[in-house]
Amino acid sequence: GSITVEAHVLDFAGDLYERSVRLALIRRLRPERAFASIAALKDAMGRDIARTRKVVERFPAPVATFAKRRASPAASRPRPA
Repeated sequence: GSITVEAHVLDFAGDLYERSVRLALIRRLRPERAFASIAALKDAMGRDIARTRKVVERFPAPVATFAKRRASPAASRPRPA
């Protein structure tokens, strides 16, 4: 069967809805939790993004290269259906 996850793709502005993507799970940042407010959620997301950047920097070139390649302007262009 398939697994559904919600992922934040750093520096990506395209639309991935209804597309299949491959994720490399490197490290869990934190457990799932409820937040008291939108502001608390945004603060946690900012910390998650900072932690993720540090983790990706320490990983071998293929993971870091993939992350940088996906962030390029060409990568954010919509693909024909």
